Amino acid sequence: MPRRPLVARGVAVAALVVTLVGTGGAAAVQAAAPAAATTAALPASTTALRNPGMHPFASSAVWNTSMGSGAKFESSTSTRTAQILSGVPVVNSSRWSIAVFRAKSTDPTQKVTNTKTGAVYWLKMPSGTAPTYGTDKHVAVVDVNGYTGWEFYKMTKVATNTWTTTRVVKTDLRVNGMADGARASGVSIFAGLIRADELRARSIRHTLALGIPDSMLKYGQVWPARTQDSSAATTYSGSVPMGTMVAIPPSVDVTKLGLTADGLALAKALQNYGAHVLIRSSTVALYCEAACDPTQASNIHNDFKKIIKQVRVVTNNTPTTVSGGGTRRVATLPGLTS
Repeated sequence: MPRRPLVARGVAVAALVVTLVGTGGAAAVQAAAPAAATTAALPASTTALRNPGMHPFASSAVWNTSMGSGAKFESSTSTRTAQILSGVPVVNSSRWSIAVFRAKSTDPTQKVTNTKTGAVYWLKMPSGTAPTYGTDKHVAVVDVNGYTGWEFYKMTKVATNTWTTTRVVKTDLRVNGMADGARASGVSIFAGLIRADELRARSIRHTLALGIPDSMLKYGQVWPARTQDSSAATTYSGSVPMGTMVAIPPSVDVTKLGLTADGLALAKALQNYGAHVLIRSSTVALYCEAACDPTQASNIHNDFKKIIKQVRVVTNNTPTTVSGGGTRRVATLPGLTS
């Protein structure tokens, strides 16, 4: 199928013109605010400050916290891990993923109507704004201020500069990404998304978002998920709750898995930071933004078939033992530019 236009790679982002509060509901909420992990943290990285529009959320956010020395892992034959390993592994990018847009103040002002609440939003967005292929139609827009994110579900263009959506979430990209989100798990769609620039640099320094099917999902979310699919009571039939964490144990030498350079970056991310089940999917899926280089996206898609065999469920990821607690595997990320 034809490729959709890639978004601009610059830092300038979409500007909000009028703000109206309105979020579509998805599931029963079980709020769980993250707490600081009991850990002997490594010193903060001395690299350049992060741009929240490109690498969002505070250094202390669960999504930016690396695996701890206290992490405990299931065996490959344990029920939850075995279910995940039995699935078809994919990395979604141009299909069934999230399109992220960063616009300039000169971009057109576009009208977005939440059909569930009637709320209307006027946003600066690039003319090429479009969701990826699939029925989810997730779109993420970062405000021109560089730190406000807008999340949309079922984003549908109905006329020039005119859209409808069934869910709108406003996210402060400088905090923890736990307040709300346009995902069934109730956390930000910016969390766990592989970005084009970091894949190009082959340096993915955050947890990843993992999708699994109804046949693997279990009713009753666990931290850090806040919610689950509204149909969970009747459609979930597995053993893995929304929010479950997985990672590659430190004993695995990922350099010996026969991976491309891009695949090795993915394997290191899963070993250094892990992933959380945050969305329902028909496959065992990771997510790269739509702007990811197609060749690189293909490389990590193919290599994930090898990498998934090393993934295990983490049994002690809690608000007080984030990623297992203990000494962090890698240095704390640098702070944000704004």
